[in-house]
Amino acid sequence: MSNGFDSQLSLADFFGADELGFTPVATTKTTAPKAAAKETPKATPKAAPKAKAPAKEQKYALPLTVKSGYCSFTLEGEGEVTLAQLKDKIFEKAKFLAPAITKVDVKDGVAKVCFKSMPGSQAELDKAYTICLNGFEIELPADENPDEEGGARNVNDAAEEAWLSQYPDFKDCKFLVDEDKAIVVPIMKTGLATDSLELPIRWQIFGGEVEELTESKDAVDGKIQGFRLETYLTEKLGVPCGYCKAVDGNIIYAVPRTDSSNSKNSNTAKEEKKISTSCTVVFYGERVLVDPSMFGGKAEVTEKEFLKWVCSPTGGGHDEFAEDRGSWIDFDQKRNLAIPRFPAAKKGAGYTIVEDNGVFFRVQETPIGVFRVRQDRAESEDNSFIYKLPKIPAKIWRAVVNFFKYLSAQFCVEGVVQIAYDTVKEEWKVLVPEQTVSQVSVNYDPQLAISATAYSDGMVLVADIHSHNRMAAFFSSIDDNDERGVRLFGVFGNHRGTSYDILLRAGAGGRFCRIPAEDILEGFENRYNDASKSNSFPLDWLTKVSNLRLQ
Repeated sequence: MSNGFDSQLSLADFFGADELGFTPVATTKTTAPKAAAKETPKATPKAAPKAKAPAKEQKYALPLTVKSGYCSFTLEGEGEVTLAQLKDKIFEKAKFLAPAITKVDVKDGVAKVCFKSMPGSQAELDKAYTICLNGFEIELPADENPDEEGGARNVNDAAEEAWLSQYPDFKDCKFLVDEDKAIVVPIMKTGLATDSLELPIRWQIFGGEVEELTESKDAVDGKIQGFRLETYLTEKLGVPCGYCKAVDGNIIYAVPRTDSSNSKNSNTAKEEKKISTSCTVVFYGERVLVDPSMFGGKAEVTEKEFLKWVCSPTGGGHDEFAEDRGSWIDFDQKRNLAIPRFPAAKKGAGYTIVEDNGVFFRVQETPIGVFRVRQDRAESEDNSFIYKLPKIPAKIWRAVVNFFKYLSAQFCVEGVVQIAYDTVKEEWKVLVPEQTVSQVSVNYDPQLAISATAYSDGMVLVADIHSHNRMAAFFSSIDDNDERGVRLFGVFGNHRGTSYDILLRAGAGGRFCRIPAEDILEGFENRYNDASKSNSFPLDWLTKVSNLRLQ
């Protein structure tokens, strides 16, 4: 009896992934038997311990090349200087690089200077200060008529009023204050790395010459992503950089990043930080109440344990806060708030977290494309995706459709396939994982295909596509929870006779961006009118499906 499908295609045309087995290696720890106790000899008086000599202060040989991103120069001279002396010499050459607000790292004859990440100063304007940055200066005279109740004005407030009146591009900037040297330095606000910027781009360091970026190998349709611009500026200036748009939009300012290492609330060896499990966790403005039941009944856990929970599916899957990325927890005992933190625009785990107008985005580029997704919700119109690979050929996705149709028509069950691309051979492959199916579910291990592609040079797992049997095509809450990888995800549904639909979305860490199927699937817009279409699929695919019963 004919079922309307043929098996002319074989696995020579479509690749099925072999399962990879992993055998855990048991490890045991052994403790050597204790030696028999010996008679303790009588104690003899010990000489008083010698006082330790003070640690020798490190010194640096002159001459040295100084680089700050804003400027570079050479400190001439002979002999050696201490770190404090080096900072003073740098200040003499560029007084905006004041000692109290800068960090200096010396290596191979180069002293790299960056600004410290510091809280706003509470200093009062009871003496004159100078606001300065890379050759631009504004004098702030002492407050001659201080408020009788509040005293002199705050230096930050006075600096903001004076500086922004002349340089409005510094809107929302931060001011660093060296009270000893009476220096105030404005630092532009960055965090726009989620932009898509059209080439050519005119850019400059504040106080420097205007330069132009006219072309880039990373450009798509004449535009580059903001985090690519950051990489370009970092390579050009030799220090980590963000960027800020001018108010009029005609120029991009490169902004050397501040050092945030001193802002991390690191644990001491003597006392590890403890965090209450009866608290409120704040993620990007979203508040989540937690209780001890989420931590195995513990009333308190370590910072490491709390971060592990934050990254877990039950904690929201916020893997950008992984401990190995330098993340930490700010715990406010008074308000009982736990706030996960990470270094600004910290790169790691293959992606970047950036802030754009108070909204946090995950920006990640893979061979598939560029993912840009908000971190505070599963889907958003603010999310975007730029596809980089060729479209999936019609013969590939049509075979997948035929497979799903067959499962639905003959067995009334769902199914799943994974699609990979060989970037070396420029070939598409279908991976059919072992799966157990029913009318309303399909269970499979996506890691098998991931493992198979990981051991093949140039192979990229591009998409997971599952079917909804005879139901509508939609992404369920189960899909939202399961689809946490960085690739494309699809659902096949609305199967009635010859009609059907496929929904696609790009996903990164459980955050999604809907994309039109015709942007990914070759000829999808003509799916009902293609005279060359076939009902075939490799029947060997069925050997991967368990629990099939004819309807």
